[in-house]
Amino acid sequence: MLWSHQGRNKGIVLRGDRAPNPTYPHSLFPELHGCGLATATSGDVARYLNIYLYLTCNSLLEVKEFYYWTPYSILGSGSNGLVKLCSSRTTGLSYALKSISKFRCDGTDRSSLISSEIQIMSELDHPNILRLHEHFETPNEVYLILELCTGGHLLDNGFRPNQYHYPENVTCNLVKQMLRAITYLHSKHIVHCDLKMENFLFQSDSINSTLKLIDFGLSQYISPENPYLTIPTGTPYYAAPEVLAGKYDYKCDVWSIGVIVFKLLCGSLPFYGRTDGKRIIHSLICNDKFESVNFHLRLF
Repeated sequence: MLWSHQGRNKGIVLRGDRAPNPTYPHSLFPELHGCGLATATSGDVARYLNIYLYLTCNSLLEVKEFYYWTPYSILGSGSNGLVKLCSSRTTGLSYALKSISKFRCDGTDRSSLISSEIQIMSELDHPNILRLHEHFETPNEVYLILELCTGGHLLDNGFRPNQYHYPENVTCNLVKQMLRAITYLHSKHIVHCDLKMENFLFQSDSINSTLKLIDFGLSQYISPENPYLTIPTGTPYYAAPEVLAGKYDYKCDVWSIGVIVFKLLCGSLPFYGRTDGKRIIHSLICNDKFESVNFHLRLF
């Protein structure tokens, strides 16, 4: 369970396996154990917790106190920051450390978006979804400690017999795992909003490796009271027509899975222009302008 607290001026995070146990308030104050606290009331627990947070809210827990890594341990990079290989100082287990800046290049504060991503990931527990172990926060950055995947994503994985496509039997297995992940996600009233080849990682290099859904930075909640999302988001090549129209729901993820299946089997995307202009892509998708594909040449 991930348990965190945001101090007034600095971030503070309590590790999930070190979070206070409300049944045993003396776990917060071991020096007071034996003074009758084991039978304390819920009000006592609340007071001890408030004291604990007061004492610690002015001290920043550095991620390096619990994890270590080397300057050469970079696993990848993206627009939001670096992903590094790290290890727990306590258990020796390996994880992926993702550092995210709270501010864009233009100075725009992205804290609310990052907080939403953390909240969503902390609710998820599924074998086909990347697990968030814990997170740390500083005034300028957020560090996510994530489940380690070493097999690469669907575009750079070596399971394809050639540079174009995956075999049908392999594709079938992969799509089953994708559908399990988004079925679970939708059962939590969450729409991913950015399903694409790069957002599915293989847990290992094995051909039978588990597929993991990642990157919940654009994911949003949906509810019976607010059944539709209205802000177009995601990657243009994979976006459903209703996303571009500004009124969409869970089904936009299903459309994106269909685009991924097309790419897995054919080696190319169903919608793309001679340039990467969003207007061209949007026009092709909304007008059902599929790219012509010679299946015989692609698949055999």
